[in-house]
Amino acid sequence: MGPFSNPYLMAMIAQLTGGRGFNGMPPPYMGNGMNPGGYAPPGGMHSPSGHGGGSQKIEKIHIAVPKNAVGAIIGREGSVVNGIRHASGASVQVLKSEEDAVETMVELRGYPHQLTMAEGAIFQKIQEQGFAGHPNQTVQLRTEIKIPPEAVGRIIGRRGAKVRSLQGRHRALVEVPRSVNPDETEVVVRVLSDYLGSQGVQTEIREIVSQVEAQQRK
Repeated sequence: MGPFSNPYLMAMIAQLTGGRGFNGMPPPYMGNGMNPGGYAPPGGMHSPSGHGGGSQKIEKIHIAVPKNAVGAIIGREGSVVNGIRHASGASVQVLKSEEDAVETMVELRGYPHQLTMAEGAIFQKIQEQGFAGHPNQTVQLRTEIKIPPEAVGRIIGRRGAKVRSLQGRHRALVEVPRSVNPDETEVVVRVLSDYLGSQGVQTEIREIVSQVEAQQRK
């Protein structure tokens, strides 16, 4: 089964990427013979036609997946991971983990709409492997995103109101560090949720970060 074989997931991706989907094209063949390298998005560090208008930056996130699901994500001779790279346009790297670790980190790099598609394929593949615990449940994974320390207060909100709102509306667990080292240039926010909840939280955090960065440029 290909990385984007679930019609429901395809519909969610189309909605989350503003109908961008696979740049208007159907998913390519996911078998062998794929380009083994990740796809490098054109246009340097910014895309002039990003979703939502304006330019967008290349982003990097990490998804923690069960270690015994890594084989399914990679696929035979890399067919699945290469299919995800090709169809989404994101760089996808399965990182090495400690021998006794129960999780493995998958690193994704690309524009936001590319990350949305790559994440969807990974969530679907983990769901197919039965890691949700019950057929009627959707799998939940932990996603780690890096933000500038100046955005931490805005994400937490007054007395934690904003982060509680994020958690309630998107049915997610959002972990934001309460204290930040002055020397840090980035801090990690962890989001535990299903695919749709994770995308909702990430979208709102991305908007907050953009607002903070815009204020700093004034």
